Amino acid sequence: MASAREGGSVTDYTDYEEFKKIARNIKVDEQMSIVIPFVKMGKGIDRDAPADLGGVLLDMPSFHVLSEISEERRMYNPSEKDQKNIDNNFVYHAPKEGQSVRYILLRDEAKKLAELFTVNCPPSRELSLALTNLEQAVMWANASIARNE
Repeated sequence: MASAREGGSVTDYTDYEEFKKIARNIKVDEQMSIVIPFVKMGKGIDRDAPADLGGVLLDMPSFHVLSEISEERRMYNPSEKDQKNIDNNFVYHAPKEGQSVRYILLRDEAKKLAELFTVNCPPSRELSLALTNLEQAVMWANASIARNE
């Protein structure tokens, strides 16, 4: 490891800096899954190649907590409909053909509206709330596509 005396900065050689180099092309998709490109896994692909050449998808692990809660500790039991919604809403939904284009369209149109807000409204708590709720609207619109098709 180089030291600051040798002309290098100590921060140039920290674990954090190494992590930043490795994680540069790791992506998180709309469903909060992590995609690690093959170039980061030493598969021999050209390091200058685009990161979207493929990779490994890591879903967040599923936990079946309700099954681990004993009957005497449960206050309520979810209905079949509620359990079906939970199972659908808290799982990764890989984009199907044509969905990614619609996600982009929704985000682009919302961006135009956000820009309209920011040039016509004074900086304020209300503007911040409008922008936050617009972000939420896009997220829920994308979720409606992902969860229900």
